[in-house]
Amino acid sequence: MIRILLSRNRCFLISVKMLIIILVCSACNQDSIHFFPTNTFSIPTVSPSSRPTGAPNTTNSTNSVTVTPRISYHIDVHPTELRGSIIHFWHPWSGSAGTLIQALVEDFNLHNEWGIMVVPVLQATQDEISNNLVASIGTGDMPDLVVGSPHQYLEWNEMIKLLDLSPYEDDAAWGLSLEEQADFNPVVWEQDVLDGKRLGIPAQRSAQVLFYNQTWAKSLGFKDPPASPEQFMEQACSAAHHSRQDNDPSNDGSGGYLVSHDYATMLGWIYSFGGEVIQTPEPGLGKSVYQFNTPEVEETFIFLRDLYDQLCAWQSEDQYPLEEFASRQGLFFVGNVMDIPSQVTAFRQEGNRDTWTVIPFPSPNKSSAVDVFGTSFVILPSTPQRQLAAWLLIKHLMSPENHALLIEETSALPVRSSSLEKLEKFQDQFPQWKAALGLLALGRSEPFYGSWSMIRWALSDATRQLFRNYFSVDQVPDLIEYLDDTAAELHLGPEASGVLWTSTSTPTITTTPSKTPTPSPTSKAIKSTQASPTPPP
Repeated sequence: MIRILLSRNRCFLISVKMLIIILVCSACNQDSIHFFPTNTFSIPTVSPSSRPTGAPNTTNSTNSVTVTPRISYHIDVHPTELRGSIIHFWHPWSGSAGTLIQALVEDFNLHNEWGIMVVPVLQATQDEISNNLVASIGTGDMPDLVVGSPHQYLEWNEMIKLLDLSPYEDDAAWGLSLEEQADFNPVVWEQDVLDGKRLGIPAQRSAQVLFYNQTWAKSLGFKDPPASPEQFMEQACSAAHHSRQDNDPSNDGSGGYLVSHDYATMLGWIYSFGGEVIQTPEPGLGKSVYQFNTPEVEETFIFLRDLYDQLCAWQSEDQYPLEEFASRQGLFFVGNVMDIPSQVTAFRQEGNRDTWTVIPFPSPNKSSAVDVFGTSFVILPSTPQRQLAAWLLIKHLMSPENHALLIEETSALPVRSSSLEKLEKFQDQFPQWKAALGLLALGRSEPFYGSWSMIRWALSDATRQLFRNYFSVDQVPDLIEYLDDTAAELHLGPEASGVLWTSTSTPTITTTPSKTPTPSPTSKAIKSTQASPTPPP
């Protein structure tokens, strides 16, 4: 029995020695092994000397392996290969926001551990970025990292395939952890994904919302904001009637709803009325994806025209009527979330102590919505080293701390939830902005097509036509049919759409593009805000 036990112990010791030898030999040859992305749960062992900075350590002090499902290396660039990389970053931020971006880039240049150098280049507007980028194609002077609106970079993607950021997002060494990805607001996180490819990382988002004077509404007998179109019309007509009956003849014809022609405003109304402007499922090739000639869109247009015909809505000559809203010439005013600080300033300069807030567009079926729009970071194809350097700059600019700083300068909505922890004072200073946070859950995206860059202006012009003095509500069906045909022509081209072969008696729509929703640059505003994500051409 003793001999048997000794024999078993010898076998056990031999087995242990063999296992140690195997492990040692594996470790000696580790540097020559390259690990490719894998969808399995197997964990590659990476030596400390070859693991990229930030890569998770899969071993502990006892050499045991901790199994985790998220270990995959997509980006085959060693940290030392980044040294000396120079990238160019085109952005639209000016004023105080531009000063902040410059400081953040300088901080990255001074302290990034890889020796990357970033050259920031300010472009005056988003359209200038797009025009200069198109002109630079094939010249060798293209930037590496660009800030663009979705409809812009989708057009760029047709000319030069933008970098798919999915591998960077999911890379175990260089990417975002699952917790970091979940930290991005779900409403905006998927706005940059096309056919399973991530073309951008959200940089800035805003929304078109209703500004609502609560104090004035309560004096008119309304305790709550309107939740339905009928309630909206009731409150708007009451305010307009009050303005006509008071002792101030200068405000006759005002009050009620301050009309907005912006396409983002009309999208908010259409979405709240249950309408869609993109067909689902999308039609086949050669067919327009847009659909404006629907009962929901018609109902939206008729409601707004009825509001105007009943003298419960009026149009200001000022493109940015912040002062009119601050002086009780409108109970409702459609504004950009980024307008909030300027609107607060307008109230203060008018000496108006009324309390006001932001609300969504009312809905007949309890599906209120707001249009959420903005810009994203996109990376242009170059070398693996420069592409990774651009990705690392995105991570730096979008860290919770830096993102919070940019929000304070621009008043945009937060893209990351963790940034809110650093914006408590900002929320206290602007309670209307805090109220806007609650509307993000109601956010809807704009059409994710390059053709939207043109069709949005057609929607704005149709809205202008809707409020012309010579227009009548019975012309609404012809107007939306004409808008539908125009959208098809712009999306497909005149020949493919068949528009050239059809005739219509629809009233002519003006071709002058309306202004994009932007923070209002009033002469009285003391806060310098960054230009809109999509300023007018």
